[in-house]
Amino acid sequence: MQEPYSKPIVMTFANEEMAELEITKVDQDTGEALAGATLRVAYDGGHDSFDVYTNASGKAVLSDLKSGTYTVTEITAPDGYILDKTPHSIKLEPGKKATISIPNRAKPGLLIKKYDEDTGLPLENAEFSVAKKGGSIVYEGMTDKAGQIKLEGLDPGWYTITELAPPKGYLIATESKDVYLEPNKCVEIKFDNRLRPSLQIMKIDAQTGEALAGAKFKVMKTEDKTVSEYVTDETGTILIRDLDEAVYTVEEIEAPEGYRIDPDSHKDIALEWGKTKTLVFSDTKNPVLEIQKIDSQTKKPLAGAKFKVIHTEDNTVSEYLTDESGKIVIKNLTEGIYTIEEITAPTGYILDTQHKEIELEAGKTKTLIYENTKKPTLVITKTNVLTEKPVPNTVFKIQRETENGGVITLGTYKTDANGQIILKDVDPGWYVITEIRAAQGMSLPKNPVTRKYLAPGENAYMAGTQTPAEPEGSNSVQNPESGGTANDAVSNGTQTKPAGNNIKVTYGGDYGIGEEIPNYPLNSIVIKKTDANTSELLAGAAFEVRKVSEDISGNSGTIIGRYTTDKSGIIVITGLEAGAYIIEEVNPPTNYLLSENSQQQAWLKADGTSVVEVVFANYPYGSILITKVDAETNNPCAEPQTRQLCCDGTRSPGGIRQGHHSADYRSRNGRRDV
Repeated sequence: MQEPYSKPIVMTFANEEMAELEITKVDQDTGEALAGATLRVAYDGGHDSFDVYTNASGKAVLSDLKSGTYTVTEITAPDGYILDKTPHSIKLEPGKKATISIPNRAKPGLLIKKYDEDTGLPLENAEFSVAKKGGSIVYEGMTDKAGQIKLEGLDPGWYTITELAPPKGYLIATESKDVYLEPNKCVEIKFDNRLRPSLQIMKIDAQTGEALAGAKFKVMKTEDKTVSEYVTDETGTILIRDLDEAVYTVEEIEAPEGYRIDPDSHKDIALEWGKTKTLVFSDTKNPVLEIQKIDSQTKKPLAGAKFKVIHTEDNTVSEYLTDESGKIVIKNLTEGIYTIEEITAPTGYILDTQHKEIELEAGKTKTLIYENTKKPTLVITKTNVLTEKPVPNTVFKIQRETENGGVITLGTYKTDANGQIILKDVDPGWYVITEIRAAQGMSLPKNPVTRKYLAPGENAYMAGTQTPAEPEGSNSVQNPESGGTANDAVSNGTQTKPAGNNIKVTYGGDYGIGEEIPNYPLNSIVIKKTDANTSELLAGAAFEVRKVSEDISGNSGTIIGRYTTDKSGIIVITGLEAGAYIIEEVNPPTNYLLSENSQQQAWLKADGTSVVEVVFANYPYGSILITKVDAETNNPCAEPQTRQLCCDGTRSPGGIRQGHHSADYRSRNGRRDV
C-alpha cells in the first residue's frame, strides 16, 4: 500500500532593523552647544539603562538600539549650568534615527564693585564675604586692581554680601546688601567707601623754601588728647593717614639740626572725611660762624689752629681747632656779638694776636679769615773768601735778644759739610751770631759778632728747600776777616753761590716775600677806566675818593686817597668802612677827555659785604687828516708843508695847547694826521 503524500512545514524568521538615538545639549537662551553633560538613557521604564556624555559639539549619539520607548535624564549638568532633573521620553522606531534636544539654563553670576565715594575711582584690596541668605558662606576674597570681584556658577537664590575689611585708609561699609540671583543672569552690586582724613605736615627753610628733614612734631587729637610724634623725612614731609574727622593740634617740638623753632610752631586744623589737609611750618637757620685759617703768603689753608669763641652777652667760652681744610664751622649758635681769638697757632707759624668781633644773625653764615705767617728761618753759611768753597766745622753761638733787653742763648752750632747752620721755626726778632771757634786752618775774625733782625716769615717761603741760593743785592753786614757766611734761608741745603770768606746775614726782602700780609674787611670799591668807543681799559687816569657824611648834599667829604690806574686800567680799594663815597676823576689818561660822568657815588653796607664797581668811560681827542695833492695829476705831493693856526686864524708861535693849535708839518706821501 503506498503512503499518502504530506505537505512540507515552512518556518519564517523576521529580523527587525535597529534604531539610532541622537541627544543634543544646548544653552536655553543662546542655543550654544554644551559639552560635558552626563545623561542616563533607560529602556522601557528603566529595566535597562546606561550613561552617555555630550561631546564638544554638545551631542551624544547611540546606535544599534532596539525600538521602543526610552527615558533620558540629566545626571550631571555642563559646568556653569543648572541641572535639568526632568526625565525626557522618546520612542525609537526600527531602522530610524530619533533626535532629542535638552536645554540648560546658565547659573547666575555676581559682580561686586568697590569705589571711592568722592573720586569715583575703583578701590582694590577691599575684602568681602558672599553667603546664602541665612546660610553658609560661599566665598571670601579681595577686590582686584579694577576694584572688582566676579563670581560665576552660583546657585539661584538670595545672597548676602558683606564688606569684611576696607582698603587701607578708608572707612568700612557697615551695611550688608542682599541680592537675588536668577538663572542665566549676572547681577552687579556696588559698594562705596569714604576715605579717612589724612594730614600732611611740610617743613621748609624760612628763607630758601628748601625742604627740611629731621623736624619732630607732636600731633594731638583735641577730643580725646591722643598724642603721637612724627619726624619729617628726606622730602621734609610727614603724611598721616587713617585719622578721624576731628580737630587736631600740631606742634613742632624739635627743629632740624642747625635750625631754631620759629614762634609760629603751634597750629590747629579740622580734618574732614575724604580729604587730605596740609600744614606748612618754616624754620630759620641758626647763625653759622665760619673761621678760616690761611697762610698769609701762599693763602693755603692751615690745620691745627686753636680758637677761643666768646659769646659777649653771657661770656660763654668755647674752643675749636681748624680741620684739614683750615676751617671751623660752628652751627647752632644764638644771635649776638661774638669775640674770636686765636690761642694756639699751627705748628711752625706765628700766633695772630688780634681779637675780632662779629655780630651773628639768624639765617646767615658769616666768615672771619685769619692769616698766619710762618716763623722765620735762620741760615748761616760759612765760605772761604779765596776759594769760595763752604767751610764746615765752624762753631757759632746763636742768641736772641728779648724785649726787656736780655739775651736768650739758643745754643752753639757747628757748620755742616755744606758750611751751613740752619735753624727753622725760630721766633722773629734780633739775633746775635758769634763765631766762637774757627775751622781748622782758619782764624777767628777781629769782630766775630753779627747782629741780625729776623722778620716774621723771613726765608720760610723759599722755593728750594735743599739748595737755598744767595740772592743778588742782599742787605749784608760784612766782616772781611771772618771765615764764613751767615745767611737766611728756608731749610737745610747747599749754598750754590758762595759769597766769600765773610759773614753775610740777609733779610726776607731778598726773597721778595719778607713782609707780613694784613687782613682786610670785605667792603671794596672797584674803579674801571675804559675807552668810550672800544671799551679798552686805560692806564694813567687819576681819581680822588672821598667819604661823605649821611647828608651828602653840599658835602664834598673827606679825602681818603688819590689813585691812578696802572696798565690794567683797574683800581681796587679794600678795607673801607660802611657809608657813602664819592669817586671823582681828576685827571684823564693822555690824549683823552675827562669822563662825561666824572663824579660817581657808592654806598657800602654795614655788614662788610659790599663790592661796588664804578666805570668811567673817556673819549679820545679828535683828529684832522690833511692830504696835499697835485692840482693836475691828483697825486700826493712829497713833503708838503702845512701850517696849523690858532682858533682865531692867527699863527700861534708857541706849541700846541687846548683851544689853540699851530704847527708846521711835512710828509713824504702828502698826508698828515693831526
